[in-house]
Amino acid sequence: MSSDCASSHTRKSALHSHGSFEGFFSGLTGDWRLTREISDGSRFEGLARFTDTSPNRYLLQENGQLVLQNSVTLKAMREWQWIYCGNGLLEIRYSAKNGGGTYHQIGLLAFENPEGQLWQGEAFHHCGNDIYTGLYNLAENSLNIRHEINGPKKELVIRSHFFR
Repeated sequence: MSSDCASSHTRKSALHSHGSFEGFFSGLTGDWRLTREISDGSRFEGLARFTDTSPNRYLLQENGQLVLQNSVTLKAMREWQWIYCGNGLLEIRYSAKNGGGTYHQIGLLAFENPEGQLWQGEAFHHCGNDIYTGLYNLAENSLNIRHEINGPKKELVIRSHFFR
């Protein structure tokens, strides 16, 4: 597992394992469709690609179109690092281009559902006086992430759905 994971910002950190997150994590490689709805009326649609860059580490590249609430359409791109730290701990970092700092560190819990294994976790970080809370629901063919941003500068809910 990665020895360079940051200190935890998780609310749930225990792993109740019914399966292997490491096995699940290795299956992220490749292309995913991505839709994102933002509570201000904006939306994003595009492609997400997980590229294996080293053991237990992916580069996630998102490319697509962002349609703002006023119907202006922009090309949009974002990169993240997803790192499996061991013991059900997933760390998401800003890309190296954006400083590489930790965005969220998520302690994932495993659950069975009709479609198979489901991994859930919650994490948060502060950005100035705003708090970014992330709720993660990860399954074999579907990644659902809900971000809630609360504070004096922003009040938003962002729902991202990755699917194959």
